[in-house]
Amino acid sequence: EEGTVDDVFIHTQSEAGRRLFGILPQESEEDPDLPTLRIVFDGASVDKPVIATLIKDYGIMVNIFSANMKHLGGRTYGQMIIEKPSDPLALTTLVNYLEDQGLTVKEVNNQ
Repeated sequence: EEGTVDDVFIHTQSEAGRRLFGILPQESEEDPDLPTLRIVFDGASVDKPVIATLIKDYGIMVNIFSANMKHLGGRTYGQMIIEKPSDPLALTTLVNYLEDQGLTVKEVNNQ
């Protein structure tokens, strides 16, 4: 049934379930101890190179610390941890762009 994987991914409450879908690091040490953003891919289409487009179209360089993605049924599930831009305008542009692409962006280790 269409949407079944999306529903399971979005509504997964257990830590084990979130690890299965790659939305929690396997070990806490995977999160760098500096300001980062967690981008959650919760069923985004795999045919959009969102990070490459962000860099190309907006000139915002993205430092990727980790990525854990699963591709199921032509959709992407998982997370990416990137360095939080120090420039407020770049941060706003980045977050707005990613959210416009249907992704969830959360601050991690905000310092």
